[in-house]
Amino acid sequence: MNQTTNHKSQMTNHESQITNHESQITNHKILILFLLIIFSVFMIGMVRLFALRFETGDVYPKYSSLRSDPLGTRGFYESLENLEYVSVGRNFLRLSDMRPEQDTTIFYLGINVYQMKSADELSLRHFEEIAAEGGRVIFSFFPVKRRGFTKKLKKISSLPLADRWGINFSRFEPDEKPDTIKKAQKVLPEKDLPYSLSWHTALYFEELANPWKVIYECDGHPVIIEKQFGRGSIVFSADSYLFSNEALQKERYPALLLWFMGKNTRVIFDESHLGLREQPGVAGLARKYGLQGLFWGILLLAGLFVWKNSTYFVPPPDDDALTDDYDFASEKDTTEGMVSLLRRNIPPAEILGVCVKEWEKSLNPGRELPNEKLEQIKALTDKDPVRGYQDICQILSKK
Repeated sequence: MNQTTNHKSQMTNHESQITNHESQITNHKILILFLLIIFSVFMIGMVRLFALRFETGDVYPKYSSLRSDPLGTRGFYESLENLEYVSVGRNFLRLSDMRPEQDTTIFYLGINVYQMKSADELSLRHFEEIAAEGGRVIFSFFPVKRRGFTKKLKKISSLPLADRWGINFSRFEPDEKPDTIKKAQKVLPEKDLPYSLSWHTALYFEELANPWKVIYECDGHPVIIEKQFGRGSIVFSADSYLFSNEALQKERYPALLLWFMGKNTRVIFDESHLGLREQPGVAGLARKYGLQGLFWGILLLAGLFVWKNSTYFVPPPDDDALTDDYDFASEKDTTEGMVSLLRRNIPPAEILGVCVKEWEKSLNPGRELPNEKLEQIKALTDKDPVRGYQDICQILSKK
């Protein structure tokens, strides 16, 4: 009776343990599901946040053609893209790697004035070559404030830009009302351009050489200038606001923008000077040289390697079925190995002598075996191994 009661109590305890274990597993699954939901919501939020950032384009530098907020130039880019006779593109390569086609207009918008003034001879020569082949290069500069403008411009003098192209930079004197928007007036009346423009920078050009043609002035200082190089030309605009999305919405000057583009039907917006450069990695090089098949082959081999190391083609034996009989090596394998070793290293006629010598090393001479019997056994090593072994056994069996 007591045994039956104990057995029932053990069964009850076992069932309660099973129930507790199942509840722990259920709680663990619920926790994992809850964490997965939180992680999924977090990832969806991050993807949405990045999508919004890239849609507005504020992750890109100011005056980039990839930026669609007021400080970008994406509106101008897409406006040209909608024209049937104009092909538009972006450049992410370095200046030395860029090879534009002939009769192409290249826009360098939002350039830092210090960066331009420090340009080297090689860069200026490259721009000249583009213009000489019929290209048109447009440089517009990042707006400069009237107050807080450093004297670094004056320190950067007698550089290739001033010596080779005959152009220098300066700024308007600070106004009592720094937020006042100035006006730029057209200099050449014969051109079909707006008479005046709102001007949002304190930068202007000075010390111009004779070939430079002034298109607009602000307070008597050149702010938009042009110079012919061979079949093409180079244009400088002290302000980039004209090309911004904000300007296209509030102060649109389509005739002036078309004049900047010129008669060329190919337009390139350079992004490399803003820091957006193409830096191909392994994937880019693989696409360039057509190595996609090699990539998929390596991926397949990696998958097969993982499968080989994680899956048994022949199911392993059950651990519960193993007994102590499996703890020793096969006697047949051991014997065959010894026979094979002896056959490769000892001639048949010498096998008995070698065995006697090894056996003799384990003996204590004069005690375990009389010397007479040992001499008799040594004398039998020249006989046939089988016959000699039988005679040795008879000698050892005699008392």
